[in-house]
Amino acid sequence: MIRLIKTTVDYFNELLLNVGLSEYWSNHISQFTAFILLLIFSFLAYYITWKLIRKLLLPVFHKSKNQFDDLLVKHQFFRKIAYLVPAIILYNLSDESLAIFPDYVNIFNSVLEVFFVIISILIVDSLLSTLNDFYDRYDFAKDHPIKALVQIIKIIIYVIGGLIILG
Repeated sequence: MIRLIKTTVDYFNELLLNVGLSEYWSNHISQFTAFILLLIFSFLAYYITWKLIRKLLLPVFHKSKNQFDDLLVKHQFFRKIAYLVPAIILYNLSDESLAIFPDYVNIFNSVLEVFFVIISILIVDSLLSTLNDFYDRYDFAKDHPIKALVQIIKIIIYVIGGLIILG
């Protein structure tokens, strides 16, 4: 993928130089084009990942006798996992697509790190909600509820996530 980005940047750079743009503008426009293509690619990666999960995994989970996977689907655990795919792609390839904009790379990577924290919090939240629902299906859960404990853990996770984002 890095090679494709470099090839795209070089191609657009040569094309713009042949049109008559200065080297400064051709470099900037070609880098910006590579970044836009990277955004499109990451969106397509998310879309394909989510389609694969929906077409391959979700039908298997609905047919299984196991109720835990149905609860994971109910709490959108797999959709939240799919959000990690474009974030990982963007984080790993943004250095190449924004090579001549080092200040923007740092800002963009900081935004992606915040996105990672938010997605991680949402994944853990979904997992905790799933565990709580699964626990509530048993008879002894009426005498020993864990909903308050789960909510306290969620609050702690959200606070820690907020502190990580602010830090």
